[in-house]
Amino acid sequence: MTVSFNPTVISFDQIKQRIADVGYDSDSHRATDEVYNNLPGVVNMIDLSGKHNIMFLQ
Repeated sequence: MTVSFNPTVISFDQIKQRIADVGYDSDSHRATDEVYNNLPGVVNMIDLSGKHNIMFLQ
């Protein structure tokens, strides 16, 4: 996925935080357990390490 954004409006760090705020981890921002656990069951999948699914954003 490619995301285009205007860095004068929002920073890459802010985008990662907003993604975490709705339940998804990135390489640098972790969703709270409360928000993650409220994701629909199809999306809420914990890997074998017990961590949330991680979205790698570069």
